[in-house]
Amino acid sequence: MVWVDVTLNGTTRTGFLPVMDHRNKPIPEPDAFQVNTALMRCMTKTLALFGLGLYIYAGEDLPEGEPEVAPEAKKAVQEPKVDANLAWFAQKMKEMVTIATTKDELREFWKANLPQLDILKTENPDLFKSVLKTFKDAQSQMEQA
Repeated sequence: MVWVDVTLNGTTRTGFLPVMDHRNKPIPEPDAFQVNTALMRCMTKTLALFGLGLYIYAGEDLPEGEPEVAPEAKKAVQEPKVDANLAWFAQKMKEMVTIATTKDELREFWKANLPQLDILKTENPDLFKSVLKTFKDAQSQMEQA
């Protein structure tokens, strides 16, 4: 029996799978190759618990690639993704403030994410200001406590 733990976005799923032969019968004393094969199958099964690879289950061979688009249209399509990623990053930064228990932890978290925060500051200044305000508010609450 093999098992795999996969953690994705803070959620952990565990998958179990017996080591089987080509007839789907358990192998009492498997060799390293058979164990490795079972581990890879188990990992695939566990990743599927997160919904990865659903297009295969739906009967598609491969996910469809993006259709050919003119370069000007590609820019228009890609910009919302950046905004969505920045919004997600800002939301997670605000959520992480609640985890910090000291001002030092808060500063370390800010410093660890400084490159992404610089991008947020240039790409979406209003969103950056809201994150900065959240951090400053948390810092002042820690000073009062």
